[in-house]
Amino acid sequence: RPPFFPPPHHLLSQVENKVPPGPVLQKWNASFPEFSDITTFLHYAANLASYIDERADSAEIWKDDIFVSRTFNAVVHQLLSLSRHAEVLDQGVPPPQLVVREAIRRACIILFGLLREKFSVESGIAQHRIRVKELLVQRPVDWSGFLELRLWVLSIASLAVEDDEASWYIDQIKGTIEEMG
Repeated sequence: RPPFFPPPHHLLSQVENKVPPGPVLQKWNASFPEFSDITTFLHYAANLASYIDERADSAEIWKDDIFVSRTFNAVVHQLLSLSRHAEVLDQGVPPPQLVVREAIRRACIILFGLLREKFSVESGIAQHRIRVKELLVQRPVDWSGFLELRLWVLSIASLAVEDDEASWYIDQIKGTIEEMG
């Protein structure tokens, strides 16, 4: 279900636009412009991560309620506003690029859940922990040309798994790295 209110773009002014989209995201946009919403979000997320990284050594960022409520949660709102394309994913064989986009979206949910925990905010991570693996197992697709994105998805998702699930992610990460050469 999408959020009831539009994203509060005016609150994102605290985060500077420092991180340009990398070559993989530019290639994604050129190949699949209909799914550029995910790269737009990743761009916001990269700038937010840069902002947090610059302040992470100081414990203040992790206690800054104004930052969390205005800036961080504004980016979370954008993430939760991304279309889920559930009806297409649940019927037949969805286009591979849609499966990749959904894997990225689900990995972002895990990433932001982990960050919410760092900010001492309820994350809901438990309900999303398995969803990346489920998608990748149920909807295997060829990630050729976007193996860096697969590696990122697997790496982020692996941060939230229970010990008994870790070996699957390790094998997938290893296989992806070998495929990358």
